[in-house]
Amino acid sequence: MKISFHLRFLASWLLSVYFIAGATTSQAQELGLANQPLFLGTQIDPNIFFMLDDSGSMDWEILTVDHAYFKNYWDGGDNTSLQTDGNFLMDTTTGICTARETHNYLFDGNINRDNRYGLGTSTSSSSDNCNRGQMEDHPQGYDFDWRIRSAAMNIMYYNPSATYRPWEGFPNGSFTSARSNPRVGSDGYSYTRDLTGFAYDVWIDNLGYDNDASGAIPDGTSSVTDGANGLVDLWDSHTTYTVNSTSVSVENLTTTFASVDGASSSTCNSGDATDTPQYVDCFGTSRSTSTISGTSTDPYGRTVAEIQTNIANWYQYHRRRMFVAKAAISTVISSNNNFVLA
Repeated sequence: MKISFHLRFLASWLLSVYFIAGATTSQAQELGLANQPLFLGTQIDPNIFFMLDDSGSMDWEILTVDHAYFKNYWDGGDNTSLQTDGNFLMDTTTGICTARETHNYLFDGNINRDNRYGLGTSTSSSSDNCNRGQMEDHPQGYDFDWRIRSAAMNIMYYNPSATYRPWEGFPNGSFTSARSNPRVGSDGYSYTRDLTGFAYDVWIDNLGYDNDASGAIPDGTSSVTDGANGLVDLWDSHTTYTVNSTSVSVENLTTTFASVDGASSSTCNSGDATDTPQYVDCFGTSRSTSTISGTSTDPYGRTVAEIQTNIANWYQYHRRRMFVAKAAISTVISSNNNFVLA
């Protein structure tokens, strides 16, 4: 076969490939690629499964952050270790129990008979009265250690910077008739409490103590140091609010390094706790007072009536550990109607 024939054949083949490629290119279109994984295009309702701890401790009204025992601040003779278990130790000379006991409740079972443990409850034993103490049975304890009334240390306590709302579908609580349990038919529904005189403290972190960053405990007043340390110390400054029927009494209790370090007494005792101002002899505390009434507001923008409602909602819907869990769950359910819940 002649070479010229082969050349003509090769040229014809190349031209055919060229024209075919050109025709194909002119008709090509962009691919419609997805911008997200294909499985995300199918909407499936999420399945939410709740598991709740219903042990006895979920009934409690106290849960503390790490803190030093109050007598560590009184003098250098108490060696109780730093409290890191969430409980609250109190040792009073009056009340139902006069020894050092763990307290798990704020309000006693004489009114709140739905408390699972403690004096006056239907399920209590004699040991429960002290082993799971109720602060209301030992009011002297509030004089000794104001910190149990501060949400900074007892995170279950009323926090004025928070807005407490009822559970979904429930009404606001009544300040003068707050229910121990808001659910109709529950043991505590019929147990109501007048909260007039309710008090809470707002912590001001301005003092510390030697070696506080290493997990040590205070060694009496001689161990005080100047400046914030991130711990809620007994000698820190604080403001006490007492909510009355038509007004709120405000007591500013201020301590400084100079006043504690130069106090007239180097140790504290139970009598110092009830002085006016509190601990003036051993912490050198100074005091000023004011009143919130009428249309005036607290530092969080609430009038007296609004403060009372906020406290009533805290008490009725948020004061127990289990109540907090129920409030969170009700919020999740009400705001996500498309969830499948179990």
